[in-house]
Amino acid sequence: MSAYILDKVRSLRQDNMKKIDSPISKEYSTLILELSHIESIIEILTEKENEIEISTDSVSFDSVSDLVLHSKKKRLTYLQIHSATPYANIELRPLWARFYIGSSKAESSGIFYKIDKILRSCERWPKIAYSSYFIWVLIALQWAPMFLPKPFADYMKWLNGPIFFWLMWVTFIKLRRYSFIILENEKENFFVRNSDSIKVALISAIVGALLAVWMPKVIEKCQGSGDSLLLKSSVDMPPAN
Repeated sequence: MSAYILDKVRSLRQDNMKKIDSPISKEYSTLILELSHIESIIEILTEKENEIEISTDSVSFDSVSDLVLHSKKKRLTYLQIHSATPYANIELRPLWARFYIGSSKAESSGIFYKIDKILRSCERWPKIAYSSYFIWVLIALQWAPMFLPKPFADYMKWLNGPIFFWLMWVTFIKLRRYSFIILENEKENFFVRNSDSIKVALISAIVGALLAVWMPKVIEKCQGSGDSLLLKSSVDMPPAN
């Protein structure tokens, strides 16, 4: 009898429990979006005839066509998309990229999932190379030769050139182009979309290869010059009385 009563109490408690409707938000790595991506996001938000607002750093628009027609720039680093029902806000700014939706109910969660899939597909490649953890790894590699034995330290020094180039590039992206919006539809091609990262990687590889060939010769030459100077100083030194 007591077990039956306990089961009844548990079932009543479960019936009275309600799931809290909490907002969903997510921050993204550095992004490159084209016009087709913006159009897809707007299409998802307006499926239920929802009104949206699109704004740049100085002007707001009612539609993507107005944005393309009246925007003076075809390359943007600031774009905000806002809808009222459901409440959703996409912030694409020079220093961050963020998506917020005010409800976790089924309809809002579905919208979040669809838009999140688009934004994730627009993250710069390779994603890990733009992360803060990777930057700290590169900085550690630059300091590593100071703590390694000489043969290993000499070979690792050639990495300093490529590492320096990549750190400068990532710093520029994170401070000026975290969100980069292209108001044109370019070819959906991996190499086209990531051409800037590929160019920097190629330059870094070339510089690294040149340093790998050139630096050992310089080190050898410096060592030879040091040995000859030491020998000359020992020859010129007057004999001890």
